[in-house]
Amino acid sequence: MQRLVDPEKLDGCVLALGMFDGVHRGHQALIMRGRELRDTYGVPLTVCTFEPHPLMVFAPERAPKRLSVPDERDRLMEDMDVDILAVHTFTREVARTLPEDFLEELKAIYAPRAIVCGYNFTFGYRGQGTVDTLQTFGKANGIHTEVVDAVCMDGQPVSSTRIRDALEKGQIHDVSRLLGHAYSLEGRVVHGLGLGRTLGFATANVELPEEKALPRFGAYVAVMVCGDHAYPAMVNIGHHPTVPGGGIKVEAHAVDQELALYDSIVRLELMDFLRAETKFDGLEALKAQLQRDCAEVRTWFQQRSEVMK
Repeated sequence: MQRLVDPEKLDGCVLALGMFDGVHRGHQALIMRGRELRDTYGVPLTVCTFEPHPLMVFAPERAPKRLSVPDERDRLMEDMDVDILAVHTFTREVARTLPEDFLEELKAIYAPRAIVCGYNFTFGYRGQGTVDTLQTFGKANGIHTEVVDAVCMDGQPVSSTRIRDALEKGQIHDVSRLLGHAYSLEGRVVHGLGLGRTLGFATANVELPEEKALPRFGAYVAVMVCGDHAYPAMVNIGHHPTVPGGGIKVEAHAVDQELALYDSIVRLELMDFLRAETKFDGLEALKAQLQRDCAEVRTWFQQRSEVMK
């Protein structure tokens, strides 16, 4: 997959439009339709999106945490066989662009043979452009335009907002089901307090981007991916109230493994929720709970051996 920032001129494509936070089942339906149109027209599938999120420009304090930060989104797009990911820089000036001017710019840059977007796509100044605006423009300019309907599960549309709500509640099964893939936390392993090793549970202290959405604080079953290797893991997320200090931490223990991971990039794919964050009466009580957690992780993977391939 080719990744372009603020492209000026491409040679024609099928153009998919959206923010694509999480690349969830709704986004996947849109991209899959784009792939079908790519085969019909014989041109690349280009996904067009924006960075940063518009609220980060106008009201950072209200900007939602990201289900997929750019590197994660890019990997998911590549997995979905997108040819080109075009990322446009969102600014206050861009936000003032009238819908008609926005569409003319897209036409000049991409020369799209077809455009595909979601049912709730808006664009241009104050979101005045709608799917009706887009379809009218497409008809007037000979551009095949399609709007992909909502993907519904349990009678409700799949959306990034709905997934964030399930994430905050620790409902990891629902999160994975709505996403269509495991929710992952990816970052560099940095030095921590070393407490885990003292207790017999060496942990990787994973540093995440500030804008990444975290699940409910507590312990999770996870797959730890390091390069080409994957390991069953126990992950703790939160303030670690038994031994507080240092803010929110994400710590992962690869069960029954001794790994040297400092400064490595790891990805933690969350599989199941074990328990809520708890303050224990001292280190011995904490150690006993970690032993129980590890035992649960082993059992979880033994019962689902197909998860590890």
